[in-house]
Amino acid sequence: MVTIVAHRGAPKRARENTIKSFLAAVSLGADMIEIDVRRTCDGVFVVFHDPWFSRKTHRPLLADLTYREISKRAANKKFHVPTLEEALKELAGKVMLDIELKEPEYEAEVIKQVRRCFTDNKFVLTSFNPRIVAAVKAFDSKLTAGLILATNADLSGGEKTEAEVLAPEKKLFDAQRIFFAGAKRRGKRIAVWTVDGKAQLSSLLVDPLVDAVITNHPDRALALRKKLCNN
Repeated sequence: MVTIVAHRGAPKRARENTIKSFLAAVSLGADMIEIDVRRTCDGVFVVFHDPWFSRKTHRPLLADLTYREISKRAANKKFHVPTLEEALKELAGKVMLDIELKEPEYEAEVIKQVRRCFTDNKFVLTSFNPRIVAAVKAFDSKLTAGLILATNADLSGGEKTEAEVLAPEKKLFDAQRIFFAGAKRRGKRIAVWTVDGKAQLSSLLVDPLVDAVITNHPDRALALRKKLCNN
């Protein structure tokens, strides 16, 4: 059965990467939730996707703000930026996690924090950056890691990586099926992102190469999977 990964929670139900979004995904029955992790200038790990606070102005950089400053800005916008610790405590025992590390150099610190709430078989650490994936495996080779591949990715990285999971963007997966079929034969798991359309979801849910789909519509994906399983 293909795993349904809720992309940043259930962003069509609540603001992405917030506790409300994560709990909405849990209530829908998602198998796994994808979260993004960054670090503030005072060393706090936060769950936030973009490198800057404002998606509209592309400033200021999160890495230049303290967590208190980020929280104040978020409160003014009427939302809350959760710390990684807060998210982990809220979700422990409820769902598996796909933890995307957005920046290098703090892999070990994140792993130690995650392990306080989750056993190793309940989370995967992923990144677009092969150096981050290598650092995760260097810290503990038994941890499950995933290399995320955008449409323009150099597939040689996918051949060399120690990651157990390859996560191609949907267009790359479609264009390079032969490559991913080979990766599957070598024991890699394939997680395709970000898939929201009903037709695309239906196709991937029965695709023998696909182990997981990452979606902004976990409710839609779950309903389709249930229907397919009952047929």
